[in-house]
Amino acid sequence: MQNAVAFANNDVITVAWSYGQKLERCMGFAVYRIDPDGQETALPAVAVFPGFKRAAGDTCEKFPIQKFYWKDVYARLVAEKTGQRKFRYKIVPLEGAPGTLVPMTIPQVTSNEVEITARLSDGLHAYFNRGLISTQRISRAERPSTRSGPESSSSMTSPPEMRASRASARYIVIIDAGRLVASATYAPVPATSTIRRTALRAAAIVWSGSICGSASVAP
Repeated sequence: MQNAVAFANNDVITVAWSYGQKLERCMGFAVYRIDPDGQETALPAVAVFPGFKRAAGDTCEKFPIQKFYWKDVYARLVAEKTGQRKFRYKIVPLEGAPGTLVPMTIPQVTSNEVEITARLSDGLHAYFNRGLISTQRISRAERPSTRSGPESSSSMTSPPEMRASRASARYIVIIDAGRLVASATYAPVPATSTIRRTALRAAAIVWSGSICGSASVAP
């Protein structure tokens, strides 16, 4: 059995697919975003084959996705620019040698249509933000020193237990029907000598104009 399923929130669309069997000679998948007008756009390339370099404008048609799921992090930007917020995704298996890939002669699959929005119903909205990779540089920017010169760096003036990377606080602001209904701040994760960087994710659920749940996760 072969199928593709898309999921969306207010920030990103994730699409996953399966062919129910191993695809011999498959080198990866080209994934196309399909807008309500039927316009297909290949998603940008990320990873490349050994010996190749990625150039501006390269897509997954040239450097295919070698997974069975992918996140379209550009969908929200497209939606904000064009006003089109509903998309489907077409998955095309590719075969051949790197640089000369062609579609395989097996059926292609297309996902369900999803809308990138926070709205789940008239009374329910869910908001997610993106994680922030915090480094020592952010820590220095948050607490600038009044001293000048290289010695002013917090990595040289802070005690050893404070020299590890810190996680910056994350904020959520919920606006419903044009008014602020909730906000939340998540305190930094305590710095230790074993923490190098921490990615925080925060989420909030709004029900009928009131915040009813929130979470912060530090993996």
